[in-house]
Amino acid sequence: MTLPLAALADTHAPQLSSRYQFISTQTIIERFAEENWHVETAHTAKPRKRNNAFTKHVIDFRNPELKPVNGAVPRILFVNSHDGTSRAKVLAGIFSFACENGLVVGTTAHHEAVRHTGDAAADLVSRMREIARSSADLCNVIERWSKTKLTKPQRRQFALFAAQLRWGNAQLYSPDSLLEVLREEDDRGDLWATFNVIQEHTVRGGAEGVSRTGRMTRARPLNGITRSLDYNSQLWRLAEEVSGW
Repeated sequence: MTLPLAALADTHAPQLSSRYQFISTQTIIERFAEENWHVETAHTAKPRKRNNAFTKHVIDFRNPELKPVNGAVPRILFVNSHDGTSRAKVLAGIFSFACENGLVVGTTAHHEAVRHTGDAAADLVSRMREIARSSADLCNVIERWSKTKLTKPQRRQFALFAAQLRWGNAQLYSPDSLLEVLREEDDRGDLWATFNVIQEHTVRGGAEGVSRTGRMTRARPLNGITRSLDYNSQLWRLAEEVSGW
């Protein structure tokens, strides 16, 4: 596996002040390897005229001991930069990269983020083991959600809440458009299948609706590493609430 140039950096960008605490991506990789989490893929955000030796990057970890549950395999993503454009983030969940621009599709069950200042950087490194071990619990959650049946009104309410999270307007797109099943295996009516259907529509876009001015509108994809990961985390927490209905 060839790592991005920024993941190999041993210092931060020269224009940053001495108060900026460098977080080594290589150290994170070594810590996860100790827990049997290894680099599967790596992605770099478009630098936008910034030096790609320090730009934002995402490292995708997998654990070979964790087997698929309903076609889903737990993964851990580490997001970092050395140019001051991003906090360091660790996210445990079920993810896939939809395209080269950094759009991330999937769930976020565990989310840690720290600024590159003070002792926070060291604290994040020290918690690697805890994060790695807790991510294995995702398999149990997926299995439980797969057995949790939702009524049609419950699925529609889930879709309305998700639309409010995604666009700040629950009425912009109809619940039926966000519940349209795209794959036969998702036509089950359980919480896990419903979550995946709604998540795909709200992240990838394509749903048709009516704007506040009465004009037809089509949902755009949620672009960018940070925005898509933050939304996925919110949607996961919403699904946890739905699981208690």
